[in-house]
Amino acid sequence: MPELTPENYYLHFIPQIDAATVLFTVMVTVMLIACVIMMRVEKTKYRWIPYVLAILIIGATCLTVFVIFPVNQILRDGITEQAQLVEIVAKWVFLTKIRVVLWSLEWLVMMYYFGDNLYQRIKDS
Repeated sequence: MPELTPENYYLHFIPQIDAATVLFTVMVTVMLIACVIMMRVEKTKYRWIPYVLAILIIGATCLTVFVIFPVNQILRDGITEQAQLVEIVAKWVFLTKIRVVLWSLEWLVMMYYFGDNLYQRIKDS
């Protein structure tokens, strides 16, 4: 990040952001479909899990679309001053850290589901 300048940041950010947007659009769609299926079929003590996952997925998606995408657009439109670049990149990093926390919580909930489910099956056999 310290080496980014108004002249070189674009190539380090925009193509990667565009590629990530395509990937995550597909991935979030699949994740939400899986949550809906899980909501319908999970009747055990784990029935709360798809609802928590859906809230976390929707929260991360809303953060991305309504807060991070506007920052991405500022980067895409072009920044000509170093001070503005530093400010915008710092904001982007902060918001991305929040999103990573949400993604990590999604992962932890799923690991609980799979881990505890496996533990119960082993214990019961």
